[in-house]
Amino acid sequence: MFKNINIGSKITGLLVCLVLLTIVAVSLVNYNLSKKALEARSIEILNTLADMKVKEVTHFFQQISSDVQVVQNQNIIKENVGLLNSFEGISRDSITSIVTGNLAEKFAGFAKSLDYKNFYITNKEGNILYTTDATKSTGDAFYDN
Repeated sequence: MFKNINIGSKITGLLVCLVLLTIVAVSLVNYNLSKKALEARSIEILNTLADMKVKEVTHFFQQISSDVQVVQNQNIIKENVGLLNSFEGISRDSITSIVTGNLAEKFAGFAKSLDYKNFYITNKEGNILYTTDATKSTGDAFYDN
């Protein structure tokens, strides 16, 4: 079969095959390098986004912690929580009405300035001592729904 083809055509065919083989090899190498570069860039973008989200969540919880500290450091809150925790010789209802009157105005101001819907004061066992949430009542166990 190759005996009938002249030498010039054989050399030309061989050169065409070598050039095509070289082009395919270079294209495969470039494809793999580009694929790895795109993967590395995508991973870098995802890591950057994850870092930004971590900062946002951290800032969010730091803000909440700061707001809780502001509320906790109010003397009226400390005094009334003390009343709620130690109601010796006085009925629970009368203490609750006194505390509710004292705290309602204060928590209304906090709700406006800190942009929270509800406030809860709980004891160590997790029972609600005072709340601004109408759907919860004092004495109930606190749970987030």
